[in-house]
Amino acid sequence: MKVFLAGGTGFLGSHLLEKLLKISSEIVIPTRRENPLKVKHDKKIRYIKANLVKKGEWEREIEESDIIINLVGYPIYKPWTPSVKKKIWESRVNVTSNIVFALSGSKSKFLINASAIGIYGDKGNSIITEDTPLGDDKFFLVRLCKAWEKEALKASSLHRVSILRIGVVIGEGGGFKRLLKPLLKLKTGVIMCNPDQWISWIDIEDFVDAVLFIIDKKLEGTFNISSSHPLKQKSFYRNILGTRFEVRIPCSILKFFGEQGETFTWSQRVMPKRLLDYGFKFKGA
Repeated sequence: MKVFLAGGTGFLGSHLLEKLLKISSEIVIPTRRENPLKVKHDKKIRYIKANLVKKGEWEREIEESDIIINLVGYPIYKPWTPSVKKKIWESRVNVTSNIVFALSGSKSKFLINASAIGIYGDKGNSIITEDTPLGDDKFFLVRLCKAWEKEALKASSLHRVSILRIGVVIGEGGGFKRLLKPLLKLKTGVIMCNPDQWISWIDIEDFVDAVLFIIDKKLEGTFNISSSHPLKQKSFYRNILGTRFEVRIPCSILKFFGEQGETFTWSQRVMPKRLLDYGFKFKGA
């Protein structure tokens, strides 16, 4: 089985790679660098130089692959300047569009494409499943996720497609922990606006196992990739990140950060209903 792993040098992809090696005959990883640093070397892995935002020779590798996993995405936690928003959009929507175009000349492949629970917007205390109505298009994050998924689903007429609506992924090297690293060293968490805000998270090992479960069971459709136990902010920091103290950022302060600041106030009580229905067992919670 040949796998094309887009985003294979990133946080999610590098963790997934370890277990993909056990079930794959070859894994092709596109990278913008000629000689990528800090990568895993194995006889099954082949790195190719490619910019997935643009069409190119890399498309041939997709034609020859059995499974295409797309985890590409410019860091979402950076300040949303116009140039950063452009990179966030292109790295998700444009890359997915190009991958789907590369799939158009073949049949019966399996595309597993990332998305995010940001597609639901703020849902307060309500439980969110894959059938919950999506968020308001006035929000950039909602528009982004909708466009991202729309591009991926264009492949569904010829191929099996699974959409991963990913929550906050917790693991060493991940963007969330990097963002809070100075405070976490002091055993301190950050309460954004409302202490009753829900955080839907997933341990990196559960993320990896969920993707492998979807591959093994050949599951199609949309999946919430988050823990079966979403937590309110204080419980999340204390039980998952091991903090002892919290600092609170008032809602009024977050408003100065515009639309990005408002997304930090969203409460998302997500349940991975479809994964649970299919019998997936979480280890992290």
